[in-house]
Amino acid sequence: MCLRIFSSAALLAILAACGSDAEAPDGPTVECAIGPGSDFSAVCSFERLSGGEFVIHHPDGGFRRFALTDDAAAPVGVADGAEPLKFSSSGADGKLIEVELATDRYRLDPDMIALSPDE
Repeated sequence: MCLRIFSSAALLAILAACGSDAEAPDGPTVECAIGPGSDFSAVCSFERLSGGEFVIHHPDGGFRRFALTDDAAAPVGVADGAEPLKFSSSGADGKLIEVELATDRYRLDPDMIALSPDE
C-alpha cells in the first residue's frame, strides 16, 4: 500500500515537472497573434532548423514548424500537419509576409526566413 502511494506521488511530481513553462530557444522575435481574435504582438520567437525548415515558438510553449518552398506565391509551407496556409502582405511597405494557419497568424520578414548560403 505504501509503495502504491509513493509511486502515485512520484508520478504526479514527474507530470507536474513536464507541465512547467519551457523556455523557447533564444532567437529573433516574430510578431504573432495566437488564437481567434488575438492582436499581433512581438512575443513569438524564431528558430532556424536545417534543410530550409524553421519553428516559431509561442509564449505558452506551443509552436508551429514551417518549411521554405520554391513557390514565389507561397514561399512557406507547413512542415507538419495538414492545415492549409493563407498568405498576404503586411507592414507599411508590404514587405512582411503574413501567414495564417488555423487561428494563428504570423508576420514574417522574408530576409529572416531566407536560406543562408551554406544551407
